[in-house]
Amino acid sequence: MSTPHQAPVASMSEFNTSLPSIRRIQGIIREKSDVEVKLLTGDDINGKVLWIDDNCICIESGTGSVKTIIWLHAVAYIK
Repeated sequence: MSTPHQAPVASMSEFNTSLPSIRRIQGIIREKSDVEVKLLTGDDINGKVLWIDDNCICIESGTGSVKTIIWLHAVAYIK
């Protein structure tokens, strides 16, 4: 008799808020500041950071009509 397979459960790890980079991004989100995200491809994405998690960051461009989710490993810098 086989046991039913269970879907993997995503674990939510918390950000280490003692890191300056995490505190800075949290401040940018809180202040709704405009940022420039430079990708490793050389592309620029400008807008506001809506959220960040362990894997991705979401940038809202323009009047809020475009939301772009970017894998963090594709980011060169955030300015």
